[in-house]
Amino acid sequence: MSLRALLRSGALLALAAWGLPPAYGIEITVDGVAVFKDNYEDGDAGAAFGPAQLGNWEFTFIGSSRVSVTDAAIPGAFEGTNYGHLVRQIGNQQSAAYARLGTDLADGAHVKATWMLYVPAGHPDYGFNGGFADNTENRGVALATSASGNVLLLNKGISWDDTGLDFSFDTWQKWEQDWVVGSNSMTITVGGNTATVNDFDSGGGAITQFYFSTVPGSSYFVDAAQAAAVPGDYNADLKVDGVDFLLWQRSFGSTVNLAADGNDNGIVDAGDLGVWKEHFGTGGSAAPTAAAIPEPSGVFLAVAGIVISSLRRQRR
Repeated sequence: MSLRALLRSGALLALAAWGLPPAYGIEITVDGVAVFKDNYEDGDAGAAFGPAQLGNWEFTFIGSSRVSVTDAAIPGAFEGTNYGHLVRQIGNQQSAAYARLGTDLADGAHVKATWMLYVPAGHPDYGFNGGFADNTENRGVALATSASGNVLLLNKGISWDDTGLDFSFDTWQKWEQDWVVGSNSMTITVGGNTATVNDFDSGGGAITQFYFSTVPGSSYFVDAAQAAAVPGDYNADLKVDGVDFLLWQRSFGSTVNLAADGNDNGIVDAGDLGVWKEHFGTGGSAAPTAAAIPEPSGVFLAVAGIVISSLRRQRR
């Protein structure tokens, strides 16, 4: 089944909101710079859906708009309680959701898309299909799912071929496409397993969009890819600041509460203070709290040393 045929087969997009801004339902980068990302921050189904923090969704329908918004409160969120839901409910209607990249990507541009996907058991062939495309939909660099759990690749816009990768039903998995436009090879990662595919690109117009689509009888969910961890960020707010030091201090010596175990040695100890010190100020706007010291100065580290000594004495 070709890309055009799949898009004509129809899709109904129901995308929902949740509130973890550091992570994104889908993020697309070009040469390492984000050109589109959406974390489904609100339930607006308009042109700037989500809203997209960068770029816009565009929906293509015959007849009237068939977009609805839902909590999508099942089957249990990967992150947060809400996420995207793509389900085919309308027959013989063209409908698809396009993430417009806002720029024409000529050969040589390095593009990468990352998203989380949950595919329920009983899903039909091509139930999920999505990927990069040009404006005419004739140049598709896309992936799809099979009913037997195989990850498929659109081969030169003509047929779907097995990539050698598998996906799991009824669980969240991270999907990635990493490609240099015009290159004969692309790296695909699904659930931590990676494959390199070759000779699939039909060539043609500049890449302008990323799309999500589906087929009759299918329903799947999209959510945020886990934001990259920041070393020393012990409270997982994506910045290293005084709050993380306080968490380390309060859990010093613990082998159970290991949120502040920055060096992964199974205990919160002085080594984890070193991890925090090395990365202090990184991540988001790491503004210290009133209870925190502005920078890890010599005086601060001396105080930390006293804290460590005191805690060690208490444990004896």
